[in-house]
Amino acid sequence: MAWIAGVDGCKAGWIATFLDPGTRRLECAVFPAFAAILGPPYSPQIVAVDMPIGLADTGQRQCDVEARRLLQARRSSVFPPPIRPVLHVDDYPEVNASSKELHGKGLSKQAFYLMPKIREVEAVVLSRPTAQIRECHPELCFQALNGSTPLPAPKRTPAGAEHRRRLLADVYGDEPARLATTKAEAMRGVGLDDLYDALALLWTAGRILRGEAERLPHDPPRDSLGLPMEIVY
Repeated sequence: MAWIAGVDGCKAGWIATFLDPGTRRLECAVFPAFAAILGPPYSPQIVAVDMPIGLADTGQRQCDVEARRLLQARRSSVFPPPIRPVLHVDDYPEVNASSKELHGKGLSKQAFYLMPKIREVEAVVLSRPTAQIRECHPELCFQALNGSTPLPAPKRTPAGAEHRRRLLADVYGDEPARLATTKAEAMRGVGLDDLYDALALLWTAGRILRGEAERLPHDPPRDSLGLPMEIVY
């Protein structure tokens, strides 16, 4: 079987959803390390992950600017990632000060707390240059699922969660509910919104496989390490 994967960071590490496009078999698992997702038993040929990959040396990434414009009311879900020069600094006041000095803007604590996961993904991407690991954003995926219309409610509200559940049911039927029930013990440290996000990313992995995915910007630049500064959905 040639699996594809949608992956989201969570308190437990990483929640990964897997689909065999041929049989439509759907699975999910929690991994403490990102690198383990690419190994057996699934060894996915495409991984769509909600984590910044290509990073600017200074200034904003164009993909983030365009994503916020498209998401409208949900634009706050796209937060500025760290600039590359501060990625390996572990002290928040130092990161914040350096970020302000280098491009005039500090770094949010939300972005700072994601830096270990950003480094983790980057290490895998750089060590496996032929792997199909693509940066995605679940809100853009859900918006595409919703006929390119921004979702009115945030994902952690009851209305927002229900709307996203219905969109996923159109793709996967009752499978998301089955996974949430049968994998409950294994998914401690994983929120329902994390599972839904991973499934939306999995849908985009399918679009990548079929050559149907869109990306922001259309012709993305590459960062100083040669990684594309793009968001795919």
